[in-house]
Amino acid sequence: MLHEAWGEFSLLDTNKTKLGKEFTLKIGRQELVYDDVRLLGNLDWLQQARRHDMALLKYSAKGWTAHVGIAYTKIVN
Repeated sequence: MLHEAWGEFSLLDTNKTKLGKEFTLKIGRQELVYDDVRLLGNLDWLQQARRHDMALLKYSAKGWTAHVGIAYTKIVN
């Protein structure tokens, strides 16, 4: 049982990333940790951990960020 193993790949040329634009794809088993972790989080206060097998597409430019993903979630006791 592996808790977390993922890879993240840049989909833009390095010249675009120097201008502050990011477009990446993160694939694998990962935790989703957003904001105050109430809806999606790692649940580190419980004995079991929450992980997601997913592909996450990330885009950011000019101070804006968008994440879109598709996942298979399994909660283990």
